[in-house]
Amino acid sequence: MTTTEIVASSEGIEFHQFGFCATSPWRNVARVAAFQAGNLSAPAIYFHQPVPQFFTLFPSQRVGLIKIIPLHSFQIDADSPLGAALRSYRPDLFA
Repeated sequence: MTTTEIVASSEGIEFHQFGFCATSPWRNVARVAAFQAGNLSAPAIYFHQPVPQFFTLFPSQRVGLIKIIPLHSFQIDADSPLGAALRSYRPDLFA
């Protein structure tokens, strides 16, 4: 069972993790670039403006803001479903 999921659609991107959800339109997605945290270096999705994060069960209750989505748990190459979706909706993210 997956606890973290990224859903890309024509309207934007949704990030679901451990009972929380964040949604952003494509115009707020800045780029996919490396993120460094200690010894970990992995790609991440960066936002122009922080994105509100909500409880999945109580979507009217904001719990914080996120500035990036780390992608260390995801495969985002051209052959992966997430990589193909991101490139389909926003090919400029990888420039």
